Amino acid sequence: MLTGSDKGQLAHVRSLAHDVGIADLVHFLGFVDNDDLVALYQHAHGLTYLSFFGPENLPPLEAFALGCPVVAADVPGAREQLGDAALLVPPTDPAEMAAAVRRFEDPALRQELIERGRRRAKDRTPAGYVGGVLRFLDEFERTRRCWGASGSARTE
Repeated sequence: MLTGSDKGQLAHVRSLAHDVGIADLVHFLGFVDNDDLVALYQHAHGLTYLSFFGPENLPPLEAFALGCPVVAADVPGAREQLGDAALLVPPTDPAEMAAAVRRFEDPALRQELIERGRRRAKDRTPAGYVGGVLRFLDEFERTRRCWGASGSARTE
């Protein structure tokens, strides 16, 4: 199932599905409301989120919070955001993507990824984010004190 509003690529994706012979296996749901989205995450085999953009993407964190294992694109920042809670694959390698999704069939690995994801989601709350910013600012204050009164780094 593919969800989300058409941002100009739906016809292309439908064409690709047709060209590779899987059009009858793919359900294009479009935009779904929150209740349906929650149900999809909770009953999915997994989320494949292969965006070239990020790293602060919400769908993997939503999936983590709802007990859905994740395959995500290994792009800059993904490891920092997702840690060991997702299987990361090159976003241009369909064979790697398929192999990662098949790994969810291992019940022990699936359960481990779900548990890691839930832990990761708890760390990525708004309060956790604000706490991280405050910790950064506290640490930065020590560096700032070394700059002197002018506010610029000393070069002696």
